[in-house]
Amino acid sequence: PPLLDELGLAAALDHYLQTLQRQSGLTTRLTLQAPDLLPPEQSSPLFRIVQEACTNALRHAGAHNLRVIGRPADGPAGPGYEVEVVDDGCGPGQVRADASGLRNMRERAALAGGSFEFGPAPEGGARVRVWMPVSALVPTRNVLEKAQP
Repeated sequence: PPLLDELGLAAALDHYLQTLQRQSGLTTRLTLQAPDLLPPEQSSPLFRIVQEACTNALRHAGAHNLRVIGRPADGPAGPGYEVEVVDDGCGPGQVRADASGLRNMRERAALAGGSFEFGPAPEGGARVRVWMPVSALVPTRNVLEKAQP
């Protein structure tokens, strides 16, 4: 989306979640630590994965609340950035591992050099976890935390 190119991941996700909340009634919360660590080539697939995870929570999980949490995190290939999308819906249940939405998210993460996990959330519901590599993590105080009104 143009907003991602113009203003970055934090602004694009914030706008997307506000729109999702207005249109669906789903309560959303966005917490991103240092989202500027990701280069544009990693931000775009990450944004699309979050979109797909939110769509799945809305369509299939019967969720009422959704959290998107991003933070720097070491992964299998070194420094990176991790994003979790957690909902309070019915949980993964009998989801096919080859379901198109899951397959698309897994492929996007792999093409960007990252990893993808899908499963039950600790408090119930479902959790999507994506890790993307970054070239170098630089300490920063850039934090966005926003619960949509």
